[in-house]
Amino acid sequence: MSRRWRLVLAGVVAVVLAAISVVASVQLLKHPVDIKPPEQISLLVVPVGVAGDESSLPDESVLLALIEGLRQSLDIEYAIAEPYALPNTLLNRETGQLRVDLALSDVAQRYRRSGYFRVLGVTARDITIPNYSFLFGLADRRGFACVMSVHRLGWGADEELARERTAKIALHEVGHTLGRGHTPDTKSVMAYSDSLSGLDESGSRFTPLDVSIILTKIPELAGKIIAAEPVDADE
Repeated sequence: MSRRWRLVLAGVVAVVLAAISVVASVQLLKHPVDIKPPEQISLLVVPVGVAGDESSLPDESVLLALIEGLRQSLDIEYAIAEPYALPNTLLNRETGQLRVDLALSDVAQRYRRSGYFRVLGVTARDITIPNYSFLFGLADRRGFACVMSVHRLGWGADEELARERTAKIALHEVGHTLGRGHTPDTKSVMAYSDSLSGLDESGSRFTPLDVSIILTKIPELAGKIIAAEPVDADE
């Protein structure tokens, strides 16, 4: 190959590489990071609604109460995202409830690259999955995301009780994302509840056993996860 043709070929290669670089830049710009990654271990609370239903978004006061409750057990940073609406195609056609399994998938995909340690979606719409009449919440057992509903928790009736219930559900679902399953110990917030009476009777905090199990899986939470004080048998 002559020197002239080598120069022509080199020029063509340079143009192609430049074009690839431009295309790559455009692709990156199509997916901007809209949330600044936190510098510390942080949990993002995401208000989740349904398109066309403003009442499906939780009030800010509910979100602030939820975070206040979580701080009692998880000494990490918290942030509230801008609210967003899910398509109404995620609703159960017969009951009008939100399919929380589909909502969870949407939330997890939307925020997976946000840089947050965990993400908690919160809706005021009643939620369900197939073969259940309703759920309080649902978590991705592989970690990262969970979604809960405040629809049945008594907001607007008994706010003190509603705050307690909201904090319990939030911590319970976040606990699942930290690797803690259900426990038969009703003193633990990780006890399973499928009714308001069961929820009210369950604990509101992690037990020392809960903390121990979580720390074996996520040791970086040492000093940031707080167990309830042991209760004497005589009390």
